[in-house]
Amino acid sequence: MIFVVGNTTSSSGIASPGSYQPTIASADDGFIVRFNPIAVRQWGTYFGGNDVDYISDLVFDSKKNLLFCGSTLSTNAISSTSAYQSNLAVINLYDSYFEKFDTNGVRKHGTYFGGSSNDHGRGITRDSFDKVYIAGETSSVDSIASVGAFNTIWSGGDDAFLAKFCIAPEPAVFPSGTTTI
Repeated sequence: MIFVVGNTTSSSGIASPGSYQPTIASADDGFIVRFNPIAVRQWGTYFGGNDVDYISDLVFDSKKNLLFCGSTLSTNAISSTSAYQSNLAVINLYDSYFEKFDTNGVRKHGTYFGGSSNDHGRGITRDSFDKVYIAGETSSVDSIASVGAFNTIWSGGDDAFLAKFCIAPEPAVFPSGTTTI
């Protein structure tokens, strides 16, 4: 599988029928497109809410789910019910975010991450336990550093940040004993 993510202002040619987000939601949305190994498009979707949404980076977890991060001004369509941060911190200022989609384009998780000023998610990775790490830049004086962090005070301008998230593991269901169908 080949995945392409990015940003678009195009209102056509991106999303496939039945996709997560079949139409562009603002002047500038993110997008995800999946191709098979011989470059035939499998599906595509827009991603974003009522304002500008940028996708900066992507990685796969151990179950081949797509994890991506970016920056958003949108006040809707970013966080899921299990979000770390449910809402954009300050309207008209950027928050970083990250999302989790399966390889068929089904959204599994999403959250904002930001404080009282602009925050931009620039990179995402995961460890061998599928803990998610996002890195970026911030000018927020609050809501970024946790107690006991290496640096808990904003130093001025745009500071770098690194945040770790533990998403609940997905259950695995296996038959017990001999199964006859």
